[in-house]
Parts: sequence; structure tokens; C-alpha cells
Amino acid sequence: DVAPHQYLVRSLDGSPGPVPTADVTPWRPGDVSPAVDLLQRAYPPVDPCRPCAPSGSHDAWEEYLIRLVGASGCGVFDPHASGTIAGPDGRLRGLVLASRLSPDVGHIAQVAVDVESRGAGMGRHLVDSACACLAGDGCRLVTLFVNERNRGALALYASLGFRFGGRFLSAG
Repeated sequence: DVAPHQYLVRSLDGSPGPVPTADVTPWRPGDVSPAVDLLQRAYPPVDPCRPCAPSGSHDAWEEYLIRLVGASGCGVFDPHASGTIAGPDGRLRGLVLASRLSPDVGHIAQVAVDVESRGAGMGRHLVDSACACLAGDGCRLVTLFVNERNRGALALYASLGFRFGGRFLSAG
């Protein structure tokens, strides 16, 4: 099985965009466990072509998150531009994880919204918040990868000004 992915790019020159709001809580080290639970709810259980956590297991998602926030495999993790949104019950409903590829290039490494919370603009709000933080910290560009099968995410990113920058295949 093969899954096509797009590499998308957005200029942050000009205006830093929307200011992050109080409902996006900056990433904290203690967010790993609730984030693992969210990722398991937000993604199909098994996807052999998914570049991260193809088995969908708790351990695979935990390993992925720990590498993302603790290593430099996807740039240097930027907790200031990363954040979470919790629901009224305190349960994590959405997250965005960002990194720095260089002093003036940011990368959105992960966006996840709980299935029950989709369609209310949370993904847009999380990406806007990360982009505003990255722009405020001197980034001129932001990049991300998205599975071409994820039509909803592709439409969201296009509406936020992301443009096609390349394509790669992931095989499982």
C-alpha cells in the first residue's frame, strides 16, 4: 500500500495573523499522555502507510510524541508555538505541535482534533495560533506535511494560505 503526501508551504511575511487566544494552552511536558490518548481517538487505529505510529498502538503514539518533542527529527520542538485545547470536561480535544527547521522557517509537525470536536473550527484555530507564534518569533515561512487522502485537512490548509510545495510517497 502506498499513500501520497503533500508538502505545503505558507508565507508568514507581512502580518503575523491572529493573536493566540486564551483557550490554546501552551504545550507542557505533562501533555504527552493526554496527547497520546487524543491521537489514538483522532486517527484510524492502523494505517501501514502512516509515517508515524502506523500500528496506532498507545506505545507507538507515545514513542512518536516523545521523539517529536524531545529530539530534532522534525526540527527543534517549539513549545511556545505548540498548544492544546481542552474540552469543558478537561479532556484534551485538540493539539498543534510546531518546530523550527531554521531561525526563519517553522514547521507544523502535528495537528489533531478529536473526532467529536471536528467541524467547529478548532483545527483552524490551532493552526492560526501556531502560525501567529512562529511569525511573532521571526519565522517567515511555515511548512507541513499532509496525507492527500485527508481532503478535509487539505481544504483547511488551502483556506489558511498554504500552497503546494512538493509530494512524497509513504509505503507500508
